[in-house]
Amino acid sequence: MQILKVKKTQLGFLINDLLNTPNDPNNSDYQRVQEWIKNGGIVEPEFTDQEIILIAKENKIQELKAIRDEKNIEPLNNCIAKILNNDGTLGNDTNFLFYANRHPSNPASDPNAILTACIMFGQTIPYSTRDLKDNKICIALTPTIAKIISVSLVKRNGDNYKQYDNLTILINQAKTKEEINNINWN
Repeated sequence: MQILKVKKTQLGFLINDLLNTPNDPNNSDYQRVQEWIKNGGIVEPEFTDQEIILIAKENKIQELKAIRDEKNIEPLNNCIAKILNNDGTLGNDTNFLFYANRHPSNPASDPNAILTACIMFGQTIPYSTRDLKDNKICIALTPTIAKIISVSLVKRNGDNYKQYDNLTILINQAKTKEEINNINWN
């Protein structure tokens, strides 16, 4: 086979876009590539500048998607409700965390199901959570509070998707790897 084109790869060379050759001096194809280089052949880089930019764009978009998804499951920490005492009576108002993601070992912890049930049935339900000092507490989750939390989650998550969409537009408009790397969530 006549060598017409050689491209550098992570593990060696790609000859004529067909044959992968390891970076091994004992390999006969590797030796042929070295001879081809000595006779004036020029090894192409593994990726063109355009491919490098496309890979950088894809990686940055995936990075920002992961940030968006992580932000969408962060607990809400601006919630206020009455403490539910052990005897079932209501205590003082307290700030509490509303967990926006399902605990993997407890399907009953689905936040949407909790909020929907509270709103649809119009009943106050006990909700075990933590206060802002990380103390375990139980609060009275009323339909009104559940509606406020639902709206807050929709707004927060919508804002995160909007931020992601705007950053994706900037990434797709970027012309250099440096421009792509300078695009950040905040």
